[in-house]
Amino acid sequence: MKDYGGRSNSIQDAYAYHGRGVAYANLGEYQRALEDYSRAIELDPKYASAYCNRGIAYANLGEYQRALEDYSRAIEHDPKYAYAYRNRGDAYANLGEYQRALEDYSRAIEHDPKDAYAFRNRGIAYANLGEYQRALEDFSRAIELDPKYASTYYNRGVAYADLGSTSAPWRTSAGRSLDPKDASGYLGSGAAHVRLGEYQRALEDCS
Repeated sequence: MKDYGGRSNSIQDAYAYHGRGVAYANLGEYQRALEDYSRAIELDPKYASAYCNRGIAYANLGEYQRALEDYSRAIEHDPKYAYAYRNRGDAYANLGEYQRALEDYSRAIEHDPKDAYAFRNRGIAYANLGEYQRALEDFSRAIELDPKYASTYYNRGVAYADLGSTSAPWRTSAGRSLDPKDASGYLGSGAAHVRLGEYQRALEDCS
């Protein structure tokens, strides 16, 4: 293989460190992942993916402010980086800044209209802001894009309940039927029944 000089080798090394960082992250070794992502960034300061993945590692360690900074750097180097917007939205949501989370999820959707996860989490942000109708719309869109994502049915069921819809329990149960081992479906169904005053059915779902 030809040697094209220091810059090329630095980029190749950055890719190698980044790849190893991803491997560490997949093993749950976030501190070691951080070290490799940081080394990749030292070698290539414009490496958007390295900033984004380092942000994810920070988030997994509960360091949401540092995660925000890295996602912002990733976006600075790649303004159309949907995944970075989505992750920054998650960080804002974890900090309770739901309006800013909404803005980032919307940007993520703008650049990747088929991202079911972004629709789901924007729906959660809307729900936390009391905008249940808009939350429902996002949960429904997320379900269209990924019909097997059980927890989205759960969230939609709770949103129906918050709007006072009598169909809420059945919407929530749809999530349960997709994955009988997923406790969130039962808990969501129970929560919906409670909101509707159906306490006996709530007990059955939560037991």
